[in-house]
Amino acid sequence: MAENAFLFYGLLASFVLGSLGRNKRMGRPHIPQLVAMGWMLFAVSLSGAAWLSVQALDMAMSA
Repeated sequence: MAENAFLFYGLLASFVLGSLGRNKRMGRPHIPQLVAMGWMLFAVSLSGAAWLSVQALDMAMSA
């Protein structure tokens, strides 16, 4: 199940970042939905990193 979530996250991130980069390169404005999705991906990545850091700290402290 996690593999599917990681695959979906990777595909979504590739699409969003590719679209934002292409829009910037062509000088076109970004649509608000694409910007919102980019911020959502940023928040999910940051939350995941924070959660994994807490888990690593917990494992280090309990060993």
